[in-house]
Amino acid sequence: MALEQQGFGHANGAQGAGFQEGTNAEQSAPQLLASAGEHLASVGLGEPLTSGPVALFPLLSPACGAAEGPAAPALPYDLLSTALAAHHAEVTETGPGGTVPKLWLVNQGVNPILVPEGALLVGAKQNRVVDVTLLVAAGTQLEVPVSCVEQGRWAAVSRAFEDNGFASARVRAAKLEREQRTAAGWRRRDKQARVWEEVAAVHSDLAVESPTGDLRAAFAGERERLAEWRERLRLPAG
Repeated sequence: MALEQQGFGHANGAQGAGFQEGTNAEQSAPQLLASAGEHLASVGLGEPLTSGPVALFPLLSPACGAAEGPAAPALPYDLLSTALAAHHAEVTETGPGGTVPKLWLVNQGVNPILVPEGALLVGAKQNRVVDVTLLVAAGTQLEVPVSCVEQGRWAAVSRAFEDNGFASARVRAAKLEREQRTAAGWRRRDKQARVWEEVAAVHSDLAVESPTGDLRAAFAGERERLAEWRERLRLPAG
């Protein structure tokens, strides 16, 4: 997983009242990344859990693998979904007019926020998917690069976005492939068109229709089957 060290300092020249100028956050960024690395290094692979064509391999931490063992160490950050649910963060359009490939994130909490690539954000003018994993320092704000997964809507339904899980694997794969090509000089709009193609392909494969081309429509049709798999694939402690 590509982890970009963003949000630690002055983000795109914009600083709101009460937000850090960045000195202390810049000093803590390597420590936070090192701590996250140490935690990941201790994780092991568990026995697979299967249900039909699906197999999950749980990642287990030795710190919380046994009931009588020590409690799991606190992570040095909050996930975006957790921060949004706790109202410690807010994601909005970049302004009244908005812009398709960028959103604005404000971290109002005391912990850094991990924004994972592939996170699906719904609401505002159109639904988006996060393009790259970011670690956003506490008390900072910055633009988040995104792609659209709802081609047929550009009208506000809410002021802020809500977390809605993750985009499908094939949409994320297409997005990341084009992200690499964009970095190599391809036009960004070519990447967005490729994402829309994959969203349409997912709808076609599942015989789903959406008046706005919303990726979530594909998930809605599979909700019962996904709930059944989730019930069968209960992860072990740890």
